[in-house]
Amino acid sequence: MRTGVQQFNVTELAILAEDDLNRALRRGQEQLGRMRREGASAGLRRFAETEVCYLQREAEVRDRRRQAHVRWLRDRPDHFNASPRPRGRRE
Repeated sequence: MRTGVQQFNVTELAILAEDDLNRALRRGQEQLGRMRREGASAGLRRFAETEVCYLQREAEVRDRRRQAHVRWLRDRPDHFNASPRPRGRRE
């Protein structure tokens, strides 16, 4: 039985690509489930649960940030479609 879930530090999580984060989360959840079924020690399970929680939190933070950005884009004044002021001399 493999006994561990991949461990990331805060800096690694912050720069981890979206696909890699989702893959690590999925693998961590699978490994945790395997540890529970196979009766791993409570200490190992708790460590794995903590690591999975960090991955879930990072995924949730990114999702909330993405949703906020979509709202910001939707609600902001549309500066790009306004007709530009003519440049040059005033007459």
